[in-house]
Amino acid sequence: MTNMKDGLGFEEVNQATATPVVNATVVSGADIVNAEGELQSVSIGSATATYGAKIQAGSTALGAGSNLWLEFPVAYSAAPIVVVTDMTTAEQALLVEAGSINAGSAYIEGPTASDEFSWIAVGI
Repeated sequence: MTNMKDGLGFEEVNQATATPVVNATVVSGADIVNAEGELQSVSIGSATATYGAKIQAGSTALGAGSNLWLEFPVAYSAAPIVVVTDMTTAEQALLVEAGSINAGSAYIEGPTASDEFSWIAVGI
């Protein structure tokens, strides 16, 4: 096992050593890995097993109109789950507009232009 920092949380700062993670492990078996080596995942909403779940994350800021169409670096096959966290104010007043999430983007809105935020999207 290799010790690596996952970079996803503040808890790393408070630890004397990095969080251990599994790295370079071979997973095989027709029931859990397809021919391309992608792990089988459960598609949220349909409960249908599929392969190749993607997790993408980043940080950016709202535009002059206090909004932004967030474009995912790699489009999903269907609408992913998207979570945003306001890094500018403690109010956490940013929102992902209902119905705006699609395979390639999501619409984010907030009270103040240039509010900085982090985002994470999980999907197939």
